[in-house]
Amino acid sequence: MVTKDNKILLSLNTSESLIGQVLQFKYIGTLVTSSSNFSAEVQRRIGLAAANFNALRKLVWRQRQLPPAVKLIAFLGYVVSVLLYGSEAWSPTVSDVHDLQTFYHRCLRTMYGAKWEDRISNICLRAALRAPSLNALLRQRAVSAGLDTSFGWVTTVFQK
Repeated sequence: MVTKDNKILLSLNTSESLIGQVLQFKYIGTLVTSSSNFSAEVQRRIGLAAANFNALRKLVWRQRQLPPAVKLIAFLGYVVSVLLYGSEAWSPTVSDVHDLQTFYHRCLRTMYGAKWEDRISNICLRAALRAPSLNALLRQRAVSAGLDTSFGWVTTVFQK
């Protein structure tokens, strides 16, 4: 049935019960919404990655004796993998990409020990840590998933 708001209402009857429509659900660790909007999933991923990052704050990120390369390996494996899980299926908005990049660079600043007052650009920060750009990581994930990166949202949203 289609409502006056052009929303489609679906219901599924089984022999024992009626299964109603939901606005969102988790499928294989990814939040799926009825509007096919991935902003809620992006925010959820940022929250999960932030929890992982904060769990290692004292143990890894604030340890001056650990080389930046070791911190970067821990960051990419423990934080970024959670952040970008399922990103191959996303069609993010510009706002979603901005939120992802802000979180990514804020984590890099913490790892490097930089403060906002230090006025280090994101490019210089990534170069100092030898960290890939978030765009490069997203493209790499898209390519490994078999997506054509010369076409579609991968190139329009992640041009820099």
